Amino acid sequence: MKRTIIKTVTGEYKRTSSGGQDLELQTSSNVEFLNGIPSDEILTFTDFDVSATKLTMKERPAHVNPPKRKIQKFTPKSKGAVPKGS
Repeated sequence: MKRTIIKTVTGEYKRTSSGGQDLELQTSSNVEFLNGIPSDEILTFTDFDVSATKLTMKERPAHVNPPKRKIQKFTPKSKGAVPKGS
């Protein structure tokens, strides 16, 4: 019998509206929502120097060129099998 395991990831979005800003405030604000989520289960989308009023979400660089994530395919051969490195 073939089974597929699907792992859920959480998206984190950070944006600055000008080149002189940094992401520290947004990063620290996101901590309360991301608390308890392992870092390998968080996919961070970041936009630097992007106005919220000039570009829609679909036009912003983080949406157009999303971060790459290594996808590991795993099909357990027996009940209770765990992929290497887990």
